[in-house]
Amino acid sequence: TVPIDWEVASEAENCTVFENGDGTISFVLKWELGGMSYFSKQELAGLAADIGKATLQDAEVYQSLELTKFDAAVKAVCTGTAENGVTAVCDTAIIQYFHDVRYYLTAVTDAGTYAEYEKVYTQIANSFTCALTEDEVYEKMNEQTAAILEEEMQQEQNTEENFEQE
Repeated sequence: TVPIDWEVASEAENCTVFENGDGTISFVLKWELGGMSYFSKQELAGLAADIGKATLQDAEVYQSLELTKFDAAVKAVCTGTAENGVTAVCDTAIIQYFHDVRYYLTAVTDAGTYAEYEKVYTQIANSFTCALTEDEVYEKMNEQTAAILEEEMQQEQNTEENFEQE
């Protein structure tokens, strides 16, 4: 649940970006089907820190904590410098459902705005739920894998046809 005044700035198949009314907050919700991979809480914390370090220049982990509502969920808060030179914060929560599904909730804003919204980011993460059963998740993973394989086979077939025509 995001604040009511935040609007969808962009949306793709596995990612939605929200912004607050004055554009000082960018909040990204991204999901991935992990292909039967599982990360420990320590590995998730490292991954969350890596996202912050990749987002901000000279980033350092300010805080790392476990979100206790979930079996495997962590949050890392990094401080650093944004591309525009402003001191910024990257708050990343990673929630892992089952062994294969991860959701990334990443907020990036200036340090002052972060202080104002810090509790909101944790509330957003804690309000998160997965409506799919484990069987439904595996079914979607199988559909995704089949679609990828079909696309690869089609590309390979097109490449062979193009080669034969030359």
